[in-house]
Amino acid sequence: MTEVRIERDPNTEVMPDYDSELMRTLLQDRLKDGETLDQVIQGLKDSWTAEHQERLQQWTAQQVAGGENAEEQRRREEEEQRRLEGQRQREEDEERPPAPPKKPKLKGLAANKPVATVSTPRPSSYALNKLKAFEYVELYYFTPEGCKEASRADRTTSNEAFTPTRLDDQLVLQPLAAHKPSAKVVPDANLTWTQVSLAKTVLIKHMQEAGWPEEHLTALSTLYYELDSHAMRQREHGESAVVQYQATVRRQWHDELKAPGDEEVFDIGLINDTKLERFYTEILQEMQLASNNSS
Repeated sequence: MTEVRIERDPNTEVMPDYDSELMRTLLQDRLKDGETLDQVIQGLKDSWTAEHQERLQQWTAQQVAGGENAEEQRRREEEEQRRLEGQRQREEDEERPPAPPKKPKLKGLAANKPVATVSTPRPSSYALNKLKAFEYVELYYFTPEGCKEASRADRTTSNEAFTPTRLDDQLVLQPLAAHKPSAKVVPDANLTWTQVSLAKTVLIKHMQEAGWPEEHLTALSTLYYELDSHAMRQREHGESAVVQYQATVRRQWHDELKAPGDEEVFDIGLINDTKLERFYTEILQEMQLASNNSS
């Protein structure tokens, strides 16, 4: 049996006044044997209250179901709207003619400007691509040895394989070497301080050309300036500790720069002397252990 839908809010209903003089008079004439007027009135009140409670529950259920149906209808309408918009966008994309390929730009020529006497060392394409992507790359690529290796590799790229790469929203072919790390790369921690000192100048110059923010370049330059003049370098084996320090903090700095979230990264130019001393202590301990083992 289908339940009759309630059209009026039962919360607005008021119980009849069964205790009024008129109601009591009408009920008095309808009393059965053994019934009292108060019993009949109380029965009517109880019956009305029970029925009223049922109507309240049914009304609440109707309201909830109505809300759910409305929400489902709204969701379906939104999905249909998105589908129609997506279909319209696809149709417009199919009708739109393809954009003409971008032409490469060339700088103008300066009359009577000679070539520089000293050529800037050029790292490998792999290292430069890393910098353009604001990613970490080993210092080795910017050492004289790394730049010489890149120069030798550039002379042989004409015979190497190419790989498709997306550049400025276009798919272009680039030498595979541009995306392949060197097999001869030396970890930062294994470089000499002389190699680090030479490489950092080339590194920072190419970071600037790759569009790194000025504040990042200043912080990194400050790191190497402070380490270069640090008293730790005057100690025996102190330069090894300085090399270890810069290798660790620069890698950590890059990791935090690319980490998700909006938290600001530490100032790499501020030397943590406690951390530097810890590296120095570890180096001395390793040397002492090596000496004991050889004995």
